[in-house]
Amino acid sequence: MFKISERNIKQTWELINEIIKRKKKESLYITEFKYNNEPVTDCKEIVNRFNDYFANVGYDLARKRNVDTSSTFKSYLKGNFMDSMMLSLYVKQKFRKN
Repeated sequence: MFKISERNIKQTWELINEIIKRKKKESLYITEFKYNNEPVTDCKEIVNRFNDYFANVGYDLARKRNVDTSSTFKSYLKGNFMDSMMLSLYVKQKFRKN
Protein backbone atom coordinates (compact mmCIF):
# COMPACT_ATOMS: atom_id res chain seq x y z
CA MET A 1 0.00 0.00 0.00
CA PHE A 2 2.76 2.44 0.86
CA LYS A 3 4.65 1.50 -2.28
CA ILE A 4 1.87 3.06 -4.38
CA SER A 5 2.16 6.42 -2.62
CA GLU A 6 5.88 6.45 -1.86
CA ARG A 7 6.58 9.54 -4.00
CA ASN A 8 3.47 11.44 -2.94
CA ILE A 9 3.59 12.70 0.65
CA LYS A 10 -0.04 13.81 0.60
CA GLN A 11 -1.23 10.32 -0.38
CA THR A 12 1.09 8.80 2.21
CA TRP A 13 -0.45 10.88 5.01
CA GLU A 14 -3.97 10.18 3.75
CA LEU A 15 -3.16 6.46 3.92
CA ILE A 16 -1.66 6.75 7.41
CA ASN A 17 -4.71 8.68 8.64
CA GLU A 18 -7.02 6.10 7.10
CA ILE A 19 -5.14 3.24 8.78
CA ILE A 20 -5.24 4.85 12.22
CA LYS A 21 -8.82 6.00 11.63
CA ARG A 22 -8.00 9.64 12.32
CA LYS A 23 -10.95 11.90 11.68
CA LYS A 24 -10.58 14.94 9.48
CA LYS A 25 -10.43 18.18 11.42
CA GLU A 26 -13.26 20.62 11.18
CA SER A 27 -12.83 23.82 9.25
CA LEU A 28 -10.85 26.53 11.01
CA TYR A 29 -12.95 29.34 9.55
CA ILE A 30 -14.26 31.69 12.19
CA THR A 31 -18.00 32.21 11.92
CA GLU A 32 -18.52 34.18 15.10
CA PHE A 33 -16.32 36.62 16.97
CA LYS A 34 -16.98 38.37 20.27
CA TYR A 35 -16.09 42.05 20.41
CA ASN A 36 -16.92 43.96 23.61
CA ASN A 37 -18.97 40.90 24.66
CA GLU A 38 -21.16 41.27 21.56
CA PRO A 39 -21.25 38.52 18.89
CA VAL A 40 -20.03 39.58 15.46
CA THR A 41 -20.98 37.30 12.54
CA ASP A 42 -20.37 39.48 9.47
CA CYS A 43 -17.21 38.23 7.72
CA LYS A 44 -15.94 41.71 6.84
CA GLU A 45 -16.45 42.95 10.37
CA ILE A 46 -14.64 39.90 11.81
CA VAL A 47 -11.69 40.56 9.48
CA ASN A 48 -11.64 44.25 10.40
CA ARG A 49 -11.70 43.47 14.14
CA PHE A 50 -8.77 41.06 13.75
CA ASN A 51 -6.91 43.66 11.70
CA ASP A 52 -7.55 46.36 14.33
CA TYR A 53 -6.29 44.06 17.06
CA PHE A 54 -3.07 43.02 15.33
CA ALA A 55 -2.37 46.52 14.01
CA ASN A 56 -2.61 48.01 17.50
CA VAL A 57 -1.46 45.24 19.84
CA GLY A 58 2.11 46.58 20.10
CA TYR A 59 1.03 50.12 20.85
CA ASP A 60 -1.60 48.97 23.35
CA LEU A 61 0.88 46.76 25.22
CA ALA A 62 3.47 49.55 25.31
CA ARG A 63 0.87 51.97 26.65
CA LYS A 64 -0.11 49.54 29.42
CA ARG A 65 3.55 49.16 30.44
CA ASN A 66 4.23 52.92 30.39
CA VAL A 67 6.79 52.62 27.60
CA ASP A 68 7.88 55.83 25.91
CA THR A 69 6.42 55.49 22.42
CA SER A 70 7.64 58.89 21.26
CA SER A 71 11.23 57.61 20.85
CA THR A 72 12.43 56.73 17.38
CA PHE A 73 15.07 54.25 16.27
CA LYS A 74 17.55 57.16 16.05
CA SER A 75 17.56 57.51 19.84
CA TYR A 76 19.02 53.97 20.06
CA LEU A 77 21.58 54.30 17.27
CA LYS A 78 24.34 56.72 18.15
CA GLY A 79 26.87 57.64 15.50
CA ASN A 80 27.11 57.78 11.73
CA PHE A 81 26.09 54.59 9.98
CA MET A 82 25.77 55.84 6.41
CA ASP A 83 28.78 53.80 5.23
CA SER A 84 28.22 50.76 7.43
CA MET A 85 26.78 48.58 4.69
CA MET A 86 28.93 47.44 1.82
CA LEU A 87 27.88 45.67 -1.35
CA SER A 88 30.43 44.28 -3.73
CA LEU A 89 30.18 42.91 -7.23
CA TYR A 90 30.36 39.14 -7.52
CA VAL A 91 31.62 37.73 -10.77
CA LYS A 92 31.27 34.03 -11.43
CA GLN A 93 34.52 32.69 -12.81
CA LYS A 94 35.11 29.43 -14.60
CA PHE A 95 38.04 27.37 -13.41
CA ARG A 96 40.03 24.97 -15.56
CA LYS A 97 41.17 21.60 -14.37
CA ASN A 98 44.96 21.29 -14.37
